[in-house]
Amino acid sequence: MKRTVWGLFLILSAGCASPPRMAYEKPGATPDDIKKDQQACFRTSITGEDQIHSNILKLDRDAYKRCMESRGYTFKG
Repeated sequence: MKRTVWGLFLILSAGCASPPRMAYEKPGATPDDIKKDQQACFRTSITGEDQIHSNILKLDRDAYKRCMESRGYTFKG
């Protein structure tokens, strides 16, 4: 039982802590550029009082979108 709860916790917290799978494109941007910008926008879009010590991170998707757009990306849904 303990292993099941621990495994479920790890899966859920890993899913919450990864950048959103939103497809953005920018003319001339390399995959490394895109990854770097996505990670930067992800970090700035995390909400909550205890961002560093929390195992579950909340993402403000609107803030993430604004951040990517401010860097010249467009959403390709």
